[in-house]
Amino acid sequence: GDGSDQTTKWHNGSAYVNAKLDVRQLAIAFSGVDKVTSDTSGNFTFKGQLTVDTGGTSIITADGNNSSGDDGRLVLKGHTSAFSRAYVKFNNGVSSGGKDWFLGQIRGSNSFVLSDQDDFTAGGNIFVVDSNDHMGIGTDSPSYRVDIQGNEATWLQRIANTATSGNVFCQQLQFTGVSPNNVTSKFQQFVDGGSTVRF
Repeated sequence: GDGSDQTTKWHNGSAYVNAKLDVRQLAIAFSGVDKVTSDTSGNFTFKGQLTVDTGGTSIITADGNNSSGDDGRLVLKGHTSAFSRAYVKFNNGVSSGGKDWFLGQIRGSNSFVLSDQDDFTAGGNIFVVDSNDHMGIGTDSPSYRVDIQGNEATWLQRIANTATSGNVFCQQLQFTGVSPNNVTSKFQQFVDGGSTVRF
């Protein structure tokens, strides 16, 4: 590089270097192994764990707010669905034993999941969206667009309208495509544990 703006400061035996360098590629090695590298476009690759800890609030921002069409992206990749994971982990009470939440694709499945485990087969899945765009709550294998299951000795679902005035409504079921057949089409069907339709 041109070596411009280089200064070196010493403090308690440590060197602090402020430098402006014009480089085409960069590599930073630890124990002879490249850990931080860049290509000729200035894109960096970190080979190791990256922790951001400011001692207070820590923020990572991917800012694409420059011009129309620019993105802010975070890309997570796993190697194989059977053994790998690509998820974001949340815990807002680490110091007090808070609960872990995992959102993404966890080990053992390609489904998109919210779970309190990092393994699909561990039994902690809250909701699942599979490759058929079926969403399951209480089931890992949804058979319908929305499939809610639960082993509950009480009501499984509640829909409540909490409005205190005006014309109140609770639920509307509508055919918006093909006109329903008066014989075979149904808005709702109630089936018992076998196959008998109940009303």
